[in-house]
Amino acid sequence: CLVGSEMCIRDRYMPIRNYNYVCPYSHEMTHGLLLSLLALGASWRSPQSPWYAAAAGLSLGLVALGKIELTVAAAAGVFTSCALLEWNAGSSLLRIGRRLLAIAIWATIPFGMAIFWLSFYMPTADGLDSCLGGLRMANVDEIRELDFYRRGLGTLDLPASLSALATSVARWTLLLATGAILASWRSAGRIVAPAMGVAGALMLWLGGFDWTSMDRALPVLLATLVLWQARAVLRQPAVDDAVDPRRKEVDSPRPHGNVNEASQYCLRVGWCVFALALLAKMALYSRISHYGFVLAAPAVLAIVVALHDWLPDALSARGREGRALWRLAAPLLLAFVAVYQCEQSRQIARDAQLGSGADRFAVGSSADPVVAAMDRIERFVGPNETLAVLPEGVMLNYLSRRPTSMQFFTWMPPELYFFGESAMLAAFAADPPDWIILADRDLAEYGVPQFGAGYADAIDGWIRQNYAVTDAWDDGRWRLLQPSP
Repeated sequence: CLVGSEMCIRDRYMPIRNYNYVCPYSHEMTHGLLLSLLALGASWRSPQSPWYAAAAGLSLGLVALGKIELTVAAAAGVFTSCALLEWNAGSSLLRIGRRLLAIAIWATIPFGMAIFWLSFYMPTADGLDSCLGGLRMANVDEIRELDFYRRGLGTLDLPASLSALATSVARWTLLLATGAILASWRSAGRIVAPAMGVAGALMLWLGGFDWTSMDRALPVLLATLVLWQARAVLRQPAVDDAVDPRRKEVDSPRPHGNVNEASQYCLRVGWCVFALALLAKMALYSRISHYGFVLAAPAVLAIVVALHDWLPDALSARGREGRALWRLAAPLLLAFVAVYQCEQSRQIARDAQLGSGADRFAVGSSADPVVAAMDRIERFVGPNETLAVLPEGVMLNYLSRRPTSMQFFTWMPPELYFFGESAMLAAFAADPPDWIILADRDLAEYGVPQFGAGYADAIDGWIRQNYAVTDAWDDGRWRLLQPSP
């Protein structure tokens, strides 16, 4: 709860405040994360019963109906966890393969049910295409080359990304090395470690330290945790060294190693593989803001648990004061959270209202053009007339309860490149809306010109030929149009 709430605070104050759990930019992200956790939890019990494998597969199949990045991560965590747990229990390679195949087969059932349901409303081929839309969109070269996604991955400015990654890794290395040294002091570390942690937090906070740079090392930290815990799994001794049960084709698992202790390592590896795979979409620009409110959440949890539990236990096993590391890190983590709390209190003021009734909520001054748009809609657009907001703004349809005649809700670069401008224009011309709002949407983050100024020119030209401006506001950047006489 702490991780989820704190990580979304900063994004509430971005120009587009939809990178949080309350109003996510994509519900497939929040729903997919929950389903991924269910799939992962079921896979952890899959050696006990095939029904847990079925539950893992069904949950994984539901994840696959949403975002591809969550699907890949969930599949990696589920299959890794199941395979390691079966291996640790002494299962044969054949049994492990059958269990993984069973999970994969169960995962296809949600797909089949979704396609069957959609076939009542569209051709079966279109239903299949809808279920695979996320995968198809990820394979469009023009979309992958947009500045928005390259910046999010960290490849838009590769030298800068690598430099930030190296700096972040160096800072984490310094923290861990300091904790290890303090742990060797034993009793002295119990006092010195928290004192150094508090002093360091104050220095970094007051000195204007760029706290977000600590996020960049998450992939490296998670990869290190995976290797460390996987090594612990492999080092567990076999019960009978003379007979390796993994080489026998048996139908039921046999004891192998210290099941209780080794299974914990298996679960840790499964979780860390899942968390590491989630970071793939922002591998060189890892962050807890923006996409990170979902994609970095399991990684942050793994780091906190490692600092609090795994690393102190490992140090204690070597005869050191294991808790010294946590006493050093805890004040720094608390200061990190405090930074986000201060950001919340500093920018939480909202001085305008948007919507009505149950949909009424407070907004800042940056939403003044949207408030003005709602006023124009109420004045000019009839309750049963259709409205289209371009290039983005279907929320205005919802808040004003005005329907749209369009099958496309947004006209942003990803959608335009995916569906094709000619196809979208044809749909526009086939069923034109009664009213159009051309909203001032900055597209610089995608690396494309403004709407009608080098981007979507054909659509903008058709609108100019067939619609006339009824009203304009925000220095003419927002316009309300209706069909020309």
